[in-house]
Amino acid sequence: MSLPDLDEYPRRDYLRGLVAATAALAGCSGSDDETEPEPDGEEPAGNESDDRPVGVDERDGPASGVIADPPDRVYLPSHRDGTLTLSPQRAGDYGVMPHWTYPHTFWLTRGEQAVREDPDALSLHFMFSVWDRQTRRSLPVNVAGPMRVFKDGETVGRPGAPRPMISQSMGFHLGDNREFATPGYEGALPEEGVYEVELQLRPIGARKTGEFAGRFEEPRTVRFEFEFSEELFSELDRRSITFDEQRWGEPDAAELMTRQTGIETPAQPPATTLPPADEYPGELLGRSGEGGLPSSHDAQFVLSYLDQSRLSADDGGYLLVSPRTPYNRIPLPEMSLSVEGAIEGELIETVDDTVGHHYGLSAALEPGESFDLVIDSPPQVARHRGYQTAFLDMPPISLQRRG
Repeated sequence: MSLPDLDEYPRRDYLRGLVAATAALAGCSGSDDETEPEPDGEEPAGNESDDRPVGVDERDGPASGVIADPPDRVYLPSHRDGTLTLSPQRAGDYGVMPHWTYPHTFWLTRGEQAVREDPDALSLHFMFSVWDRQTRRSLPVNVAGPMRVFKDGETVGRPGAPRPMISQSMGFHLGDNREFATPGYEGALPEEGVYEVELQLRPIGARKTGEFAGRFEEPRTVRFEFEFSEELFSELDRRSITFDEQRWGEPDAAELMTRQTGIETPAQPPATTLPPADEYPGELLGRSGEGGLPSSHDAQFVLSYLDQSRLSADDGGYLLVSPRTPYNRIPLPEMSLSVEGAIEGELIETVDDTVGHHYGLSAALEPGESFDLVIDSPPQVARHRGYQTAFLDMPPISLQRRG
């Protein structure tokens, strides 16, 4: 069953009309040999997402407004939905923080197209932040395996893997709308009670360097319980924020969750932001006189050439390319990049404990030589509102090393 269109029906009124007592989640962590809660207990997060409607074509959160014709770039949405965070988990070297909020409309990336994905009625939007417990570095790569939900020992809904996603408030995460339709249940919202979630984490498929080398090569499993009840569902409404209507659609982005709350403790996920350009080693390429970064369809690129680097196959020259969103510097994984010109080849997606997520190529680039960075495929990640119209039609970037 899908939600009806909300073209002329405020979401807050819709939810109240569905049921007088709506539902929410409260975290109570479970464990097995692979999975143990971190020392701290549940910590409510700030606010997450970018999808709350009033009148055109939204299906998320309480009503607050909508941008009917969003611009062809990153933009500030009308609102941010409240999010609650469950107890942090650990599975081997992986740290995992589950979050949840209203069921969301989001966009899947298929080639150079963003395809809208609407939620089922009896669903919630689950999100998972994943990081390395040893270095406390975020892991912005797709390690999601199947996610299963159980109630009273019976499977609830259809198993499926969360998707790699980007959100202005959550940054990179694994997430999806998960159905909570128990057999024979006919309510408008998921049935109250205790549920168990099982999430499998796959090995990292990207190249791993530095402290990540030789690690994350075995699948792991996270298991935890949560209670679906009326009391916390109302927290989502209280935590939701509507932005100034005059700013809707502006070239900007909502703040990341860690900036909103100041949360950054050993039990909390590290920020998913990438370092500013000036913090990268090597010679920066393509910066304008005002310090601006090269860009393609609103994605910004830090490009640095290192004459000698441990990241190179032979400790020689290395081209480092770090694409990110504007404003929040959220990494853009799942891209295909190559170079043509003085240097040629396909860049390799890499995670490193020092320079973070990037794409790299071992190459010798001499002063004065030029090349084109070709975006063969834009980031194949799902997008929350505010990102669904950007990072799609991405022309090449021409660059030259200073002589």
